[in-house]
Amino acid sequence: MKNFFFQFLSQKALILTLGLFVGILWISLPRSYATDGSKIVSKVSKKMIQKTKVTSVQPVAETPPEPIPGKIKYSELQIKDYDQMLSLIRGYIKRYYAQKKEASPHTASNESEEPGENDPAEVPAEAREELRKALHLLLARPNQDNMLAKILPELRKEMDAIHIFTDSLDSLTDESIYGLQNKTIPAVEQATYLIVLENILSELKPEVNSTEDLLKIFKKISEAKIKIPDTVRKELKLRSMFRLVSPSERAEKILKTKGISGK
Repeated sequence: MKNFFFQFLSQKALILTLGLFVGILWISLPRSYATDGSKIVSKVSKKMIQKTKVTSVQPVAETPPEPIPGKIKYSELQIKDYDQMLSLIRGYIKRYYAQKKEASPHTASNESEEPGENDPAEVPAEAREELRKALHLLLARPNQDNMLAKILPELRKEMDAIHIFTDSLDSLTDESIYGLQNKTIPAVEQATYLIVLENILSELKPEVNSTEDLLKIFKKISEAKIKIPDTVRKELKLRSMFRLVSPSERAEKILKTKGISGK
């Protein structure tokens, strides 16, 4: 009986000792390691929220629209509205100024420049090409809604400032005549060349007598004796564009109404 009593007391003492040890250990731990884990969760949550806030408010830099890749197609431009076309053209103009500034860091921004202040010799070829691409893009869009007259003046102002407008028209005329006469070019691309020539004739008709360079372009189109390929006629009829006249016939008629010989 006595042995059992001492055994019972020993077990009690052991339990109390273990309990006391655990209590001291719990008290000595930092509060952030509380057994419920609430403070640990709170700290982790705050860090996650902070990270989320940082990533969610990153400012997005305003950049001009990317240029149209590959071959320009009238069918892709036809569905673009005024705002979309204006945004594209202004994107090319912004890239023109970026190229120009990169070549000559001292050059002022387009906000302070006026036509006539630029020396064409100081403008790098890459910058000039951006404006030529913009002109090509604008002329390649069918103009049933007369959008060309609304957007062209802004682009022309930049091109006239460095004296490349008529030169660009001339090179686009050569490219378009060649494209229409080359039977290996797909019909959609040939149709685009046709629209470029039609827009040049329509938009610059009132100015044909103003400069020798424009007159030369009209005569070039007239003398090319362009015949619209059947594949192009079929292509454009799918887009409900039925009134197709050879650019050469149109140019010749315009020259005659202005009292100018086509030769």
